[in-house]
Amino acid sequence: MFCSFPRVFLLVFPFLLFSAAPEKETERALSAMKNGEIGFRGDNGIFYHRAELEHLAAGPLTASRMPEISKSRRQQGADPVPAIASFAAGLKKQGIQLILVPVPPKCSIYPFGSLKEGEASIHLQELFGRLEKHGVTVLDMTPAFLQKKKNGEKLYCFTDSHWAPDGILASVKQTAQLIGPLSGTKQTFPVSRHEITIAGDLLPQNSKERERLVLYTVTGNVFSETSPVLVLGDSHTLVFSTAEDNMHADRSGFCELLASELGHPVERMGTLGSASTTPRVQLFRKAAADPGWLKGKKAVVWCFAARELTESSNGWIKVPVIR
Repeated sequence: MFCSFPRVFLLVFPFLLFSAAPEKETERALSAMKNGEIGFRGDNGIFYHRAELEHLAAGPLTASRMPEISKSRRQQGADPVPAIASFAAGLKKQGIQLILVPVPPKCSIYPFGSLKEGEASIHLQELFGRLEKHGVTVLDMTPAFLQKKKNGEKLYCFTDSHWAPDGILASVKQTAQLIGPLSGTKQTFPVSRHEITIAGDLLPQNSKERERLVLYTVTGNVFSETSPVLVLGDSHTLVFSTAEDNMHADRSGFCELLASELGHPVERMGTLGSASTTPRVQLFRKAAADPGWLKGKKAVVWCFAARELTESSNGWIKVPVIR
């Protein structure tokens, strides 16, 4: 199942059928960056992560090109599709649904230079289509983000490499719809709205620039190892959830908001590094140590920056769900 949706995407943004690919613009941006810089400031004043620009400069994400463009140290782990499809199939055998939530490139929603809205996501559509053929549910938030941008919502941090609380909340609502109703009594996790000021991780060293964001903070015990929903992912599952490691705030991240939306606690296996392989290894080890643990799961949500599809040095190795 492929959600948000190659066919609708092209109907909503027909110019993408004829527009130039995003490679040249991102290559120009990379050539303007100094060695050691991880943040590029576009002509719109927004900062973009070097790894995202490198991902986009790589071009089409066809199976034949992945060994050439992937940063994987392992040749057999260059193409993410076989590993993701194998993981989804392994979970399905256990009666568990996999929901893939790749966070779209920031410049797909906030383009710079000659890029157009949505253009930076065009190559992802081909890869998502390949996953769809394997029965993988992919939640592509690009169309929804573009619509919410028109409504005045801020979907990404402008000085940081992560999505903003409005982007998290929008993704949570669609993820919860895909998970569907859960058994048991629903709980109430109240959400309060307030503002914070952050210094994003893409700002130059010693910069005094700051960014204001609207935050959604959740009250209650939102994490449980017995939850039917397990969230795997990179720092996009940690940002605004723990103030440590420059994640800016507590109790206001993807997992907290998902628990509030579902009315049930969730379990999380998140990492500050690449989420291509590590969280799946963690899942396998925990399932091996406690086989009964996995039987209580209904859905696994796997959330990571879409750039990881080419930029992960760990690669995309097949990892079994259980022994």
